[in-house]
This record gives sequence, structure tokens and C-alpha cells, in this order.
Amino acid sequence: METFDISHIYGKICIPFDQFDELKVQKGLLPSQRIIKAKSGKTKIKLSLVNNSITAKIKDQKQGMLAICETLERLKH
Repeated sequence: METFDISHIYGKICIPFDQFDELKVQKGLLPSQRIIKAKSGKTKIKLSLVNNSITAKIKDQKQGMLAICETLERLKH
């Protein structure tokens, strides 16, 4: 594999972690829900992640969601 500049991927929002101006990871209304709010320049993103293992058909969804939230939490500090 080789490295590439992700800022040149079109049709997608790609923000390297070191370019976040603001970042919040909050619990949602459901125990398994997390709300991620991020801002980089004029770009704002709000993601709602829900780990519902009853209806989820994505393998290892819970571990993936936890990894994303833990990484972003560490980045905030």
C-alpha cells in the first residue's frame, strides 16, 4: 500500500483528525447511541451512531462504534 492525500477524494467529506477545530462525543437518548459533532473550518458534521445488535447485520458493529468513539475522545484531550 502507498500513502495518498485524502483531501483530494471528491464526493466525500474527509477531514484528518488533526484538522478538527471542535469535537464533541455525547450519549444519545438510547443507551447504545452516541452523537458525534465535529467542525473543521466551515464544514460541520453531526453523526448519530447506534449499536442495535438486534437488527444490525453489520459484523462487529459494536466494536467498530466503540473504537470510533474512543479514538475521538482521546483526540479531544
